[in-house]
Amino acid sequence: MVIARSFCLRESEWDPDIIREAARKVTEEKNMPKLVIDEVIDENHLFHGHIFIAAMDRNVRSFRANLKVYMKLLDEGLDRMTAYYNNQQERKDTSMMAVKSFLAQLAEDKVFS
Repeated sequence: MVIARSFCLRESEWDPDIIREAARKVTEEKNMPKLVIDEVIDENHLFHGHIFIAAMDRNVRSFRANLKVYMKLLDEGLDRMTAYYNNQQERKDTSMMAVKSFLAQLAEDKVFS
């Protein structure tokens, strides 16, 4: 059995490249659900993601007993993806600020030279 959840992300709020990298990182981790982020961004500037886990239960009673565990694993996977995304976005923002500061310093040096 497979348990899955789909979600949408707005392009203006989430960097598609970083979120795809975050999804790959979580997918590579052992005992984590698999995450897939679509390559296509639709006309509403949304891109879609899917998180899923294969359940090992062979009968309905066992599956029902473990459903909360599977749902928790999905939530943990999304949390890990979001944390990785936030970390990478912060690094990107810090790098951009350093470049802007450097360029401003260069421009200032040229003006006063």
